[in-house]
Amino acid sequence: MGSLISRTLQILKKMLAAGRKTLLITVCVVVIIIWLGFNKKNLIIKPINNSEFRHEIITKTPIENESFVQNVQRYALNGVIAVATFDVTYASMALNLYLTSFKKLNIDNYLFIATDNLGCEKLKPFGAHCIHYMNSKKAKRASVYGSPDYNINTCLKPKIVLDSLKCGLDILLVDLDIVFFQNPLPFFTKYRDFDFISQLDPSGNSVNSGFFLVRNTIGGIRLFEEINKIIPKKPTRNDQDYVNNAVRRLGKITRIQYLPTDIFPLGNKFFNAGHRMFVGDNPCKKCVIMHNNYISSVEAKIYRFKEYGLWLVDEHLYYSDTNRKYIKYDNPVDFNVNKHGIDTTIEMELVSLKAALIIGQILNRTVILPKFHCRGAKGYKPLPGQMCHFAMHFAVRRFNYYLPALGAYRESVFLEHPLVPESTKKSISKLILIDGPVWHKPYNATSRRPDHVRIYDPKEHHISSSEIKKWFLAESAKVLSFHSLYNEFDKEEDEIRDILIKLNKAIVRSNFLQIRQ
Repeated sequence: MGSLISRTLQILKKMLAAGRKTLLITVCVVVIIIWLGFNKKNLIIKPINNSEFRHEIITKTPIENESFVQNVQRYALNGVIAVATFDVTYASMALNLYLTSFKKLNIDNYLFIATDNLGCEKLKPFGAHCIHYMNSKKAKRASVYGSPDYNINTCLKPKIVLDSLKCGLDILLVDLDIVFFQNPLPFFTKYRDFDFISQLDPSGNSVNSGFFLVRNTIGGIRLFEEINKIIPKKPTRNDQDYVNNAVRRLGKITRIQYLPTDIFPLGNKFFNAGHRMFVGDNPCKKCVIMHNNYISSVEAKIYRFKEYGLWLVDEHLYYSDTNRKYIKYDNPVDFNVNKHGIDTTIEMELVSLKAALIIGQILNRTVILPKFHCRGAKGYKPLPGQMCHFAMHFAVRRFNYYLPALGAYRESVFLEHPLVPESTKKSISKLILIDGPVWHKPYNATSRRPDHVRIYDPKEHHISSSEIKKWFLAESAKVLSFHSLYNEFDKEEDEIRDILIKLNKAIVRSNFLQIRQ
């Protein structure tokens, strides 16, 4: 090559000396064209969406894990793949995403990426696409928003996204607390000119890092290289803080677009601002997805999914058990404000909740929780007459922590779920009422004892466990249906006292964000 260049220069000098400028220019143009032909791979002058250009970037940053590349590319479609990361403590959330979204909508270009060696074992029996990425620190319980474990887990996502980008694909990152109502991928075609398209966080003009599409472009790859560069080995914040930091730094390089919040709502807008509490409340016909965030624990997220009918996981026969028996009850009375100016409704509903759980323990029946009056739900502005679910008043994570010793409960809409056997739905007792002072004046002048119910009268004002067993232990109905349970139990009785001690630890007031755990 060197001798060829030397001879070419000698010829050019002779031509210049002979005054042949036109011929000289022609030769120079030909030489340049030939040189460009030999060196076209070194030039970056192609459109950013060109597939060859993408390949050039990727070949400069190879991935060591070849099986990861093969699997990501295997499940992609039209150059795009949806990716969701998880560990085994979030396996039920991952499974729900698969059942409610990917499987239900026949979306096949997705991949669950497990950060431990147990996660995929939970999903593969259901036919979900899943690969093992790495072994992170094993956890026995799902991490809580803001905790050190939560920060570490979320900060793995940008690394996984970058490795996925290097496979030559556009990446749709989907958090586990999301449900699709429609396939979101066609919606992104209107944003072809952007590198990074995400949900808008209500805290301001900032990215929500739980749902976004990043393109395999200079701007997209540079953004995630920058994110991974600024995340420390021991992150003190979650991934969203680092993502927004990088977006601010690379705002002129990476082209950012936010998704419309009415079509891609976050949890606060969908549930609270939308007054969606139970199955069928205010259906969002134009929503493409719903992001169940702005609630702090995974236990509370799952509970909120269940009450809105968006939970399809039947783990341990949660819905389909044909042998389990239940009790259900209502909170029919709004006690309003008493003569002392105190609103006693939620306090009376707390009495009812404890009574139901005590009966459930004595009879070995699972309690189907009621709907609660919304007044007193901290931080929430209900519609007139609206009822609320358990998580609007009480801390779900703490409640779940004590339940293994106390027995199980179910959400208020449990009997409406399609997986609950018809044999259970049809086996409901006649309405039952245990008489008590709430039905007698002057305790509450607005209430009166209902008609057409089976009424049981305790010997004392307080109910004993022996009376509960005598009245209901032989009942064959799958569901014992109580009109209400504004009843006090005999707190001096050993069996009841032991249950109450644990209940008092389990039941703690919280706001709708579940930040008081």
